[in-house]
Amino acid sequence: MNDIFSQMFGGFQQHQQQGPVRRADQSYDLHVSFEDSYRGTIKNLKINLTKTCFDCQMKCQQCRGSGMISVQMGPMAFQQPCPACQGQGVGGKSGGCQSCDFKSKRVEALNIELKIPPGVESGNTLIAHGLGEQPRKRGEEAGDLVFHIRVGSHPELLRQGPDLIFQTKISFEDSVNGKKIQIPHFDGSIEIDTSDWGVLDPREDYIIPFKGFKVGGNVGRLRVTFNIVYPHSKIKFNLTRVETP
Repeated sequence: MNDIFSQMFGGFQQHQQQGPVRRADQSYDLHVSFEDSYRGTIKNLKINLTKTCFDCQMKCQQCRGSGMISVQMGPMAFQQPCPACQGQGVGGKSGGCQSCDFKSKRVEALNIELKIPPGVESGNTLIAHGLGEQPRKRGEEAGDLVFHIRVGSHPELLRQGPDLIFQTKISFEDSVNGKKIQIPHFDGSIEIDTSDWGVLDPREDYIIPFKGFKVGGNVGRLRVTFNIVYPHSKIKFNLTRVETP
């Protein structure tokens, strides 16, 4: 019955809840470079919090501050959010007050320092507690500000889990005889001689340990893969012109 009434009239269940009301969380997409996701970084952000002025609030006269009104339907009586105050139970005085410069709200500018750890990846979240939607009346709790990490791409490197991946082309001759190549890396380029790995197999991952992402107490690998370019055979055709009599 409670579920039915909640769907029909809204807010009936909320009225029955115990404890302070918690305002909504707010989301923000935070873009970081591929290199910053490897190293970790610090972002300095400026945000504005809009806070209700409690000094010029007064109880809603229709619901007497409860946020709910009683509705009688025949022999049954139940509660629904007060339409006068949208269930808030409070309302501002006309024109605000001196405390809020007669705006019924205050805007607070904050500078926050957000520490992004090494190994962060797209889809991770960082939470700034209490910096989401602010309380609309006394006794409520502020929501959180949730940062959703979005990591950019890199022109030469890929990521898979904690591993860095480098893909490059190499000729068939060099894959057999060996070749010195430079692998780009955020800790400084790495020079390798492919002959140390023998004849290269394009299906194989060649591993350089401890050169991947640092995730917790673990360090991933650098995986090197080769796209071998095989020589094409050239077939020559001799065409002879045939004249018809």
